[in-house]
Amino acid sequence: MKIDGKDYKIKTTLYRTKGSHNQSLGDELPDDRAIETRRRFYIGERNGRKYFIKEYSDKDYGSGELNFPKNIEYEFNETKKLRGSIEVDGGEIDVPRVVAMEDNKIVFEYLEGYKKLANQAFNEWGHETIQTLVRAWVSEKPVRNYDLCNNNIMYLSDGESISLRMIDFEMSASRNPKKELGIE
Repeated sequence: MKIDGKDYKIKTTLYRTKGSHNQSLGDELPDDRAIETRRRFYIGERNGRKYFIKEYSDKDYGSGELNFPKNIEYEFNETKKLRGSIEVDGGEIDVPRVVAMEDNKIVFEYLEGYKKLANQAFNEWGHETIQTLVRAWVSEKPVRNYDLCNNNIMYLSDGESISLRMIDFEMSASRNPKKELGIE
């Protein structure tokens, strides 16, 4: 796959289930074939490094001012704008680095070892530690129109500290994280 003049060898195609609650993203088709069709996801490789590639496959997706392809540009620019680690006792929080964007595709750094935030992380680290990191990030960054849910948070733990990565900065016009957390 060629993006921004660079060749990425696709190693894995990922399938995402429909819905916003308990989505799964994996390399096997879900049994019920309830696959989201508006986006495709890949793990690509270039020069020995892995990358996460998001492809918008539904050109009718989006509405108003953020229809295709502006929704892709929005996600790319938001992710780039929010980059920069914030550290709080017990961990740090950031967003993945965006590498390239072309047509209907965005290339991100691959988050090696990170997992989707789930009850396991809350049980291991406590809701308060994770919430403190998220509040610090939302307080210090120009976060707007973002779906602040567990599906959009990845974590990595070494047993001593936790690292969170906020992902998926598509426009979510009905959401305002600062208001939701009582920061504004």
